[in-house]
Formats: sequence, C-alpha cells, structure tokens
Amino acid sequence: MNEAQTLPLLLADLKKWPIPLEILVIDSMSSDATCLIAKIGGAKTLQVEQANRGLQLHLGASISSGEWLLFLHADSRLPSGWPKILEEAINSDTKDPEVRFFEFRVNKKGLNIKLLELLVFIRSNWLKRPYGDQGLLIRKSLYNSIGGFKPLELLEDLELIERISNKIKIKSLHFPLYTNSRRWEKKSVIINAYKNFMIRKNWRQGESISNLYKKYYGKS
Repeated sequence: MNEAQTLPLLLADLKKWPIPLEILVIDSMSSDATCLIAKIGGAKTLQVEQANRGLQLHLGASISSGEWLLFLHADSRLPSGWPKILEEAINSDTKDPEVRFFEFRVNKKGLNIKLLELLVFIRSNWLKRPYGDQGLLIRKSLYNSIGGFKPLELLEDLELIERISNKIKIKSLHFPLYTNSRRWEKKSVIINAYKNFMIRKNWRQGESISNLYKKYYGKS
C-alpha cells in the first residue's frame, strides 16, 4: 500500500534475474502510483479492498504460475549477486524440502541498527524464526502442501513459520536483504523491539489478530 517511492528500486533489482520473471504485486487499494509503477516495471497487479498481508501474499501465490515462490516486501532491496545465490539454493533443493530466507539488514547505519541486526540474526538462525522482511523462498508445491499463508492482518509470517518449523528445514541463504529504515526512524529500536515482543506475546496468549493489528498501527 502506497509504495510508489520504494517499489521502483525493488523492481529494478528483480530485473537482474537472467530470464524474465513473473512478478506479482498484490496491492491493498493504494492511493498513490503504486499500481502504475508496478505495471510500468513489468509486474502483474491485483488489487484487494482489504489491507490484509496474509490474504495478499496467499492470493499472489495462488495465481502464480511458477515452480518457485519468492515473497518480498515492497520496500526491500536485493544487493547485486542475488540471482546466483537463489539459483544455487534452487539447484540444491533436490532431496529434503527447504524454506530459505535472507539475512536481515537495514538501509541505515548506526550502533542501534547493528544491535537490531544481531538480535534478528540470533532469532532467525538459532531459533529458526525469520520474519517476512527477510523474504521467503519456497517451492510452490511445498507451499501448497502446508496450507500457505493464512488471511491474517498481522503476524502472518510468524504463524506460517511456527506451523512448519518442526516439519521442514528453515535455512538462511547467507545473503543480505535490505529493508527500509522508516519503521525505526520515529521510534527507537528498543521501543519498537519491545512493542513487537508484546504483540507476539499477546497473540500467543490468545488475543485476536484484529485487536493486535489496531494496537500495532495505532488504529482506534
């Protein structure tokens, strides 16, 4: 939603794949030029009335015709060299099915950002809990067999990962994916980290996703 400023950069990164990609942008009724930019950049677009990340991700997967799915947030950036990394991962996925993720990076420097990146590294590599802003590479047949993303407004990535972590290998691509720093510019890393921790805790204790969504985005 309203990613006209960031989407062109990601589309340019995706153009580095050696053959044409099927790029799908699932938009929740943005009010800027997001859809126009997506179309100019060669992407197929689908608009949904409800701002629901889980629903949007699952719709994109359902209409994709590819054998592999790569889920990315619109404000992500792929450094040069990413096609080789994905190609190696895809070619190595011949025995046990795997889910792959990128290493979390923020497009901003600072000691607090380094601390954040370290904490995410521990969570995703040791605890096997990568989140959506780290991307997700998965074979479509595997995605379908596990039921895919649920239509959740929030925590759709954590719900999916927790559902499959005991059954499927979750491995790092050992390659960075940069996310926009805007989430950490208005509030400190510590405050945001605590807020996210409480959202996850309350979800596990049974609070509804709808209520958590309102708290997360400050909606009444």
